[in-house]
Amino acid sequence: MAKTLDDQTADASPEETEDSGRGAGARPRLPKKGALRYAPHLAVGLSITAGLVGWAMSMGLHKDAGALVASAEPKKPTEAALLAAQTVYVTLPDVVVNLSSGPTPSFIKASFSVKTSGAHADYVSDKRPELIDTLQEYIRQLDAADLEGGEGFFNFRFECLRRLQLVLGPERVDDLLIIQLLTQ
Repeated sequence: MAKTLDDQTADASPEETEDSGRGAGARPRLPKKGALRYAPHLAVGLSITAGLVGWAMSMGLHKDAGALVASAEPKKPTEAALLAAQTVYVTLPDVVVNLSSGPTPSFIKASFSVKTSGAHADYVSDKRPELIDTLQEYIRQLDAADLEGGEGFFNFRFECLRRLQLVLGPERVDDLLIIQLLTQ
């Protein structure tokens, strides 16, 4: 026969109950030890869980559970993704240009390399003649004073990169490396 709450409280020793120092008219409390102390919390937790499971079933989320588990598995990258993640440097032919600097002839020799992703490497390689033409047009407009100092070199690199991005598109050119720059 199952004991009621009052019977269990009466059977508990005075050390196990919270109301051991109270008078005879005091309301009995749950024992400090034992499973009955956690019964209300357990009932609330189970009812919330049952409600969430019922809601998920009514929304049809149980059908997508297999897809969620399948999507959690790591996917192997495709060849196209690996190629796009690769960094490729496309070397351009040397550019030798006469600078417009006045009575004495001045020349500039520059070597460039275009940093791009592997997916765009073929496109950049196919556009080499157009890239060289664009760089030569810009460099012919310079004179020797434009290349002096750190600021001159920075402006030169920035303008060359900007012009290559205009020809190829900004998504195809990550950076421009100046391999060699000689002025005479």
